Amino acid sequence: MKILLVVPPNSLAERYGKLQGVGTTYPSLGLAAIGAVAEAGDHEVRLIDCEAAGLTHNDLEEKIRAYQPQIIGLQTFCNTIGRTLEISKRVKENISTDIKVIFGGVQATFFPKEYIADKNVDFVVVGEGEIIFKNLLDALEKNSTDFSHINGLVWKKNGQIVVNPPEKLIENLDILPFPARHLFDWKLYHSSAQLRGKKTSLIITSRGCPYNCGFCFSHKTFGRTYRYMSSGRVIEEIKFLKEKYNVDGLQFYDDTLTFNKARITELCDLMIAEKINLPWSCFTRVDCVTEELLKKMKAAGCYQIFYGVEAGNQRLLNLMSKGITIEQIKNAFSWTNNAGIEALASFIIGLPTETKEEARDSVKLAKEIEAAYAHWELFTPYPGTNLYKIALEYGRLLTTDLSKYSPWRDEPVYLPYGRTTEELKETKQWIYRQFYLRPFFFIRLIRSLLNLPFGRIVKLIHGGLIMTFRK
Repeated sequence: MKILLVVPPNSLAERYGKLQGVGTTYPSLGLAAIGAVAEAGDHEVRLIDCEAAGLTHNDLEEKIRAYQPQIIGLQTFCNTIGRTLEISKRVKENISTDIKVIFGGVQATFFPKEYIADKNVDFVVVGEGEIIFKNLLDALEKNSTDFSHINGLVWKKNGQIVVNPPEKLIENLDILPFPARHLFDWKLYHSSAQLRGKKTSLIITSRGCPYNCGFCFSHKTFGRTYRYMSSGRVIEEIKFLKEKYNVDGLQFYDDTLTFNKARITELCDLMIAEKINLPWSCFTRVDCVTEELLKKMKAAGCYQIFYGVEAGNQRLLNLMSKGITIEQIKNAFSWTNNAGIEALASFIIGLPTETKEEARDSVKLAKEIEAAYAHWELFTPYPGTNLYKIALEYGRLLTTDLSKYSPWRDEPVYLPYGRTTEELKETKQWIYRQFYLRPFFFIRLIRSLLNLPFGRIVKLIHGGLIMTFRK
């Protein structure tokens, strides 16, 4: 069968606001994973990334009409769900009602009944998609009209919504094929400005998160268990990336790469033994590292770690159910800096019940822990998350337009009681100036810039100027 996978239209201006010129554009490894499974079943697969290519709904409609797929798989997120529904409508009304439209991803997983109720949506895949999608393709290829045997699927039978039992999570991730990266036009993508390497590739080696952060929705798709690929399987994929795509840098895109410290120690040892020799960065939590582990990671090529710190005081950390302490934050950053690894920190401001003084605590902490870079985003109360209910109790939504629910936006979508929109924006700008307009930061920045390609240096400086001086 002919299958088309689609990232909906979403301009960089809408996604990043004033940072559109320096915002990152990454290929969707989720769609690439689905594409690989479909290709393994001898299906013809194409992928259109409207966001990266700058395509409009009209552009996409023309491409769909030209390709005439039998199945369209649509990736859903909170801020793109409206565009996804628009695609479904155009497919059914303007092209062909015979094309099967399938929703998957975070937003569809959170609210499957809401979206399957739309007359233009045929199926919703809930949770981890590979097995569910494969089973659905098998059934459609046989022209089946009964899908009750496919766990994890939400569908309609004689106009009635049917919610099948959930599909089990994939325990052995090694059985999955490499993501179908060949479906992407690599020229359309560029990674974060502070990352080393001219051609950096994402790689995901684990799934699931056992933590309970109130703002997060990752566990809805991949569960609260922690599953990971074997070290040998990871090395195999890294070597493939080097040989096939000539990548010269890696970014591990796992939610919490170092959750299993023994596993990462083994992986680092193998990277060293196999002479991988690639610089790499990752994401993790401050309570998931030790001095010894960080030294091992440095020896294996790790140069940067992005920590989700989120707040500068314990009360707000507890409010978010972050499960970490200020002391753990300080220890992790001290160990990381001593190991010679750049330590980045992310913070959220505008949280429910937060005061202006508490928001300013975050920049005090960012300075104290000597973060190499720090990022502050305005709180977004994503529907379905644990913090959403708390947000409604202690503040108000300024808009219900989900397309505006982006962490990079210039305008708040939520306002805690006792705060104003202008005060939130002014506080954010004050924080950026306090952190970045320091001699200490500039000294560290110059050292860091020496390791980056020239184009990334320009983007990094440009982005910093915008964040620090924009009105």
